[in-house]
Amino acid sequence: MTATLTREFPLPTEGERIILRSDQLARFWPKVTKLVIEEEYGECWVWTAAMSQGEYGRLFLGYEEREDGKIVQAYRASHVLSYMHFVGPIPPTWVVDHMCSHKACVNPDHLECIPNLVNLKRAHERRPWKRLNQYAGDFTKDEAEVDWRFKL
Repeated sequence: MTATLTREFPLPTEGERIILRSDQLARFWPKVTKLVIEEEYGECWVWTAAMSQGEYGRLFLGYEEREDGKIVQAYRASHVLSYMHFVGPIPPTWVVDHMCSHKACVNPDHLECIPNLVNLKRAHERRPWKRLNQYAGDFTKDEAEVDWRFKL
């Protein structure tokens, strides 16, 4: 079955772009497992290595020198790197959205560069149960504090 994911926004032509070096790609690919999680989206490339606290994959890029002269480790989100490497640049204030809704997916066909406000709106539409205070509905605050995990 073919994926039904389509980008709503045109591909940006300006902004930050990183092309991974061959040594970085050599570390990228072993951390990816290709599998179908949901038939309607097709094959996700699931990041199987280090994850940030926000549950996004991350890849060590090497060391960089900051303006104050300190040498620090440089990491980037794996889905952002995948988008920049395989698709294109990311303009300032834009973010990379997972059209398949799987945070660990790094398949560039499942990623779309969109304005941050659109990303927040999409997240709100996809997972309303994570924002209880905005979805109190017909029940009182006391009921919401007790029963929030049972209301979808």
